[in-house]
Amino acid sequence: MRRALVALIVLLCATARPAIAEITYKTEITGVDDKALLRDLRAASQLVQDEKRKPDSALALERRAEADRQRLDAALRAYGYYDATIAFAIDDSADPARVRVTITPGPRYTLTTVTIATEQGNTPPLLERYTPQAFGLKPGDPALSKPVLDAEPKIVRVLTEHGYPLAKIAKRRVEIDKATKTMDVTYTVDSGPLAAFGPLTVSGTKDVDSDYVRRRAAWGDGTPYDIRFVEKTRKDLVGSGLFSTVRVRPADSVDADGRIPMIIEVTERAPRSIAVGLNYDTSLGASGRAYWEHRNLFGGAERLRTTAETGEKRQALQGDFRKPDVLTTNRDFVASAVAENEQLDAYNRRRVLFFSGFEQRFSDVWTGGAGGQVERTHLEQPEGNLDYTMFGLPLFLRRDGTDSLLDPTEGSRQSIATTPYTGSGFTFLSSRLQASAYRALDDRKDYVLAGYAAVGTIVGESRDALPKDKRLYVGGGGSVRGYGYQKAGPLDSAGNPIGGSSSLELGMELRIKITETIGVVPFFEAGNVYDSVLPRPGDGLHYGAGLGLRYYTPFGPVRFDVAVPLNKRPEDDSFQIYVSIGQAF
Repeated sequence: MRRALVALIVLLCATARPAIAEITYKTEITGVDDKALLRDLRAASQLVQDEKRKPDSALALERRAEADRQRLDAALRAYGYYDATIAFAIDDSADPARVRVTITPGPRYTLTTVTIATEQGNTPPLLERYTPQAFGLKPGDPALSKPVLDAEPKIVRVLTEHGYPLAKIAKRRVEIDKATKTMDVTYTVDSGPLAAFGPLTVSGTKDVDSDYVRRRAAWGDGTPYDIRFVEKTRKDLVGSGLFSTVRVRPADSVDADGRIPMIIEVTERAPRSIAVGLNYDTSLGASGRAYWEHRNLFGGAERLRTTAETGEKRQALQGDFRKPDVLTTNRDFVASAVAENEQLDAYNRRRVLFFSGFEQRFSDVWTGGAGGQVERTHLEQPEGNLDYTMFGLPLFLRRDGTDSLLDPTEGSRQSIATTPYTGSGFTFLSSRLQASAYRALDDRKDYVLAGYAAVGTIVGESRDALPKDKRLYVGGGGSVRGYGYQKAGPLDSAGNPIGGSSSLELGMELRIKITETIGVVPFFEAGNVYDSVLPRPGDGLHYGAGLGLRYYTPFGPVRFDVAVPLNKRPEDDSFQIYVSIGQAF
C-alpha cells in the first residue's frame, strides 16, 4: 500500500504543469497626429482589441504584435500612406507591460487620374455628363481607399436611374506609383442594354391578394427603367405591415422587345397583432391603452383596429377601419367610431362620434383627406349642462418630409386641418396650421435640433358662445410642457381653463444621444389662447422649460420629461412629469 502511494505521488509530480504566468499589457500608438487615422488604427489593432485576453508569455505577446503589422498597414493605406514604417517595442519589465507601436506614415499619396470606360475603351452611356467629382473623387485629393470604393455604387446608380437595369462595374484597377507618390484609378463599366419595365411576377402571397401587391408597383408597363421606382415599391410594401420580407428586382436579361421582366417576392407576416402602452401625466394621471389589429381583414389589405383606453381622466373605446385603393390606387376609404368619457378641469364630457371619408396619397410626402362626421355629446361645464348633436366636415392636407415617423432627425412637416361644424344652434369653422422642422448637427446624428409652431383659430362663434369642448386649449405633454393639461391659457376664478377662439404654440428642443439607447433633451416652449379670432402674442405668452430623458427602442423612444412653468401662477403646479412613447413632436 505504501509503495502504491509513493508511486502515485511520483506520477503526479511528473505530469504536473507549472502555472502559466499571463501578461497584462497596455498598447500605445505614437507618431500619428490625425485623430481619425489614430482612431481607425486602434480599431484595427488586435493588440488594442485583445488587451483583456492576456497572452501567456512574452513570446506570445511578440507574435501578437507582429500579427498586427498587416492590419495597421492596411489602415494606413486606406488613408493614402503607402510608405509607412511600423516598429514595435515591448517593455515586459513594467507592470503592466508596455507595448509601444511607433508609426512613421511617410508621404501621403495623391489621386491623379480617374478613368471610367467600357471594356472597349469608350465612355459608357450617360457618364460623359459627369466628372469624377460627381462620384466623390477629385484629382489632387489624398489617395484614400474609401472614396474609391464608394464611387462604384454611385456610378452604377446613374445608369440604373436612367434605363440600364443590369449595369455593373466589371472591373476596378488601382495603380500606385511609388516614384511619383500618386494613385490612378480605372473603372471598367458594363452598362448592359437599355430597357423599360416589362411584365411583373408576384410570388409568396397566400392570404394577401396578389393584385394588391401589383398595385403597389410605382412604375407602369413600358416605362423606362428607373431604380427609384423599384425602391419606392419596396418601401410601400414594407410600410403596409403585411410582409416580413420584400424583395423587388429585375430579371437577369432583357427580352426581345427591350423590356425587362420584374419580380416581387414577399413573405407574409401574421396579420393580427396586440399591443399595450402606458402613459403618465401629472395633470391627467396614469392611463393605459391596448389595441387589437387585423391588417388583412378580407384579403385586400383592409385594416381594422380596436382600441381601448382607460385612465384617471379618460376612458374610451374606438374602432378604425381602412380599405386601400378605392376607385383608384392610393385612395383609401376610412371610417371610425368612438365612445369616450372625459373628466377634465375645463369640463366633463360623454360623447359618441362616427366618421367616414377618404384619404389620398398624392406623393411620398403629400397626403390629403376629407370626410363627414356626426357626434352626440353630453357636456357638463360651469355655465350649465349641454346636450348637442353636431355635424362636421373634416378636411386636411399634410406634408411629411422627415426621415422617421417616431424619431425624425432630418426634414420638416407641415399640416393644415379645418372642420366646418353645424348643429344644435352652432355654426363655426375650426382650423389649425402646424409646422415642425428637424436638423442633425453632426454626421452621427447624435445632436438633433427640433422646433415647431402651431396656430389655431375658430371663426363663426364667439369664444363664450362655443361649447367648452370645442374651444381651443394649450398646455400639457403634447403642447406647452410645464403647465397642466389645457392650462397654458386664461383660468377662471376656480383655476379651471377657459379656452379660446385662437391659439399659438411654439417650441424648441435639443435631442442629445449619449449612447445608442440613452439620450437627454433640454426643451423650451411657449403658448397661449386668446378670445380673438387670431392670436395676439403681444397680450402675453406662457413659458415652460425642462429636461427630458429618452430610452431608444426599436419601436421608438420612450420619453420621460420634467418641466416647470417659467411664469408660474398661484394655480399652477411647480412642475409637471410626462411619460409616454415617441418624441414630443
